[in-house]
Amino acid sequence: MTHPPALWMRAALRPVGRGHRLALIDDFIFWNLWTDGIQEMIDAHDGNIESLADIEDYRSLAEAPVEMDTVTAFLSSESQAQSHVADVYRQVIDDPDNNERRQTLVEEIQRPLLLRPYLALATGAGIDENGYFMAIVLMNPSEAVAQENAALLEQRISEAKNVVEMREWSDLIQSMEIEGQGRLTLAKLYGSVCTHWGSFEVLGAGPYEPLLLHE
Repeated sequence: MTHPPALWMRAALRPVGRGHRLALIDDFIFWNLWTDGIQEMIDAHDGNIESLADIEDYRSLAEAPVEMDTVTAFLSSESQAQSHVADVYRQVIDDPDNNERRQTLVEEIQRPLLLRPYLALATGAGIDENGYFMAIVLMNPSEAVAQENAALLEQRISEAKNVVEMREWSDLIQSMEIEGQGRLTLAKLYGSVCTHWGSFEVLGAGPYEPLLLHE
């Protein structure tokens, strides 16, 4: 079905708003902004074209937040290498007139302690018997790197600052569980930190948190 135009999204280029596409197939609801996109989602579901689920690494990465009982998820294979993020934010880094929050972002991008390189990440938020949590999943190139990144992530959390709140990450966390499991590094961080699950897109609509930078 085609959703009625979203009139609240009216603009000079979209005077009647924006229409959305929805499709219900079995137990799945597909949503997209354009017709070709929704058709590709239907074709992938029906097995007519390949999907990301056919890639073993991506499937493992996507399954982990589900197994951790998150109710939201963000997945990305964009590089979180320090050099790449520094290039993206070069204008901010070189600006001598940064305010306090932007200067905090610069300092966190330049923080020397880094994770080992990994292939992709997933984050999400959920609630279990211990309370609200943020989930972090890193897909690593090997089991050894997964174990290394478990230890390094704990170190980064103890040292790094949250840019939005300009507070230590550790101040936002009541307790945490971090482990390497196969090639995955898995973390559950409990506390108000859960509100930051969607802050790891390098250049997205919202603020970026460089907690997961790697070499």
